[in-house]
Amino acid sequence: MLGTLRMPRRGPHRHLGVDEQLLPVPAGFLWGAATADQQVERQQPSDWTAFEERARRQGHGIAGLEQGGGWLSHKADFDRHFADDVARAADMGHRAHRFSMSWARLFPREDMSAPEPAALDFYGRVLDELARRALQPFVTLFHFASPAWLWHPSGPDGKRGVERADAPARLAQLATCLVEAFGDRVRHWCTINEPVVLAYLGYLEGVFPPNEKRGGPFAADGVLAALLRMHEAAAGALRAAAARRAAPVQVGIAQHVRTFLPWRNHAPLDRVMAAVVERLFVLRFLDRAMPSCDYVGVNEYGRAYLETDLRRPLRYQLRHADPAEPGDEPSDLGWAPDERAFEERLVALARRYAKPIYVLENGTAEAATDDVRRQRQLVRHTQAMARAVRRGADVRGYFHWSLVDNFEWAEGFAPRFGLYAVDYPAGCARHARGSVEVYRRICRDGVVPPDLWARLGR
Repeated sequence: MLGTLRMPRRGPHRHLGVDEQLLPVPAGFLWGAATADQQVERQQPSDWTAFEERARRQGHGIAGLEQGGGWLSHKADFDRHFADDVARAADMGHRAHRFSMSWARLFPREDMSAPEPAALDFYGRVLDELARRALQPFVTLFHFASPAWLWHPSGPDGKRGVERADAPARLAQLATCLVEAFGDRVRHWCTINEPVVLAYLGYLEGVFPPNEKRGGPFAADGVLAALLRMHEAAAGALRAAAARRAAPVQVGIAQHVRTFLPWRNHAPLDRVMAAVVERLFVLRFLDRAMPSCDYVGVNEYGRAYLETDLRRPLRYQLRHADPAEPGDEPSDLGWAPDERAFEERLVALARRYAKPIYVLENGTAEAATDDVRRQRQLVRHTQAMARAVRRGADVRGYFHWSLVDNFEWAEGFAPRFGLYAVDYPAGCARHARGSVEVYRRICRDGVVPPDLWARLGR
């Protein structure tokens, strides 16, 4: 299966024949966009809030806080703008919206047996707006940020965070309570967002909480095992609670599926390590999680190149773009999109797991109002997705990241992923980028119109 992704280095963008340019998606396909609580809502008592405040005081740890530190408390202020944001999504022709319900907002204290009523009321009002605009909700339980109390040492081993022995039961408690409250309105649930990213960036590279650097790529195995237990407990709780109220339920996980390529195609160690890292990063966790999933959730942001050193074979350097590569068009973060790898990935996952696929995140960082790179990414990637469908991948939805600009974790406020720009100093006013009209036409027609393909697809 990995062999389909071990491609040679890229050449210029492939020109498509007429028969490939105007591929429709299946009837009932769900177009949408995505957001996450810690990135767009007002701060809650989470581990990330503690990290953000510490970074602001100390002046390091999160990029650009000298400019955006004053916006940390409210981020994009989704709390105040959510009704208008949902209306904007509906106006684009969206039929679904992915968002997360803040674990820290719902359970701000460890001793709580039921969620905070004000938090339930808030998310109930968000769901009301989605229903009023006929958008199906896709709800994530754990999108990187967890309650601050989860980081208190627990049990005889003194474990903290996701490694606590009771962490699976705690996430299962959240799952049960949310189905009891909203199971009649939410069918699609995502247990954990990008567990491998959380493990690697939090415990190996130290840029996410708890900001640890434990060692080589296998030093996070214990964390990944803990996250798998949390996923399985939450998935079981979602299904049990849904069965009690005879509610339909679909459970999945959101996995980051970046493609790793050798920096030097002629270097055997680069090629071997690229394949090894890709398996560790993408498939190893998914293989274990898929028996408890109803669908495969895909977050895709392009490719990375891996360069090794024969003197230190287990150490490698990652680059997200190659200036000498004709097909590379890096984002403001320096990430290179790759629609061909996106297509191949969807086909490979469909064959490997034989389950429905939802693209839960796919986007690019570009701050310009006339965001031509984002427009091009939308056109090329939605067409690549349609080609994957024609090849047998059961892709049922696409959620662009993101609906509005957001707080981009350790990169701070500088990267702009939104279809809508957020003017933070001006009360978080929203302004449409050029990609809004491009995505509106794709959602409306279920196909890339010929004039958009002629202008942006080639």
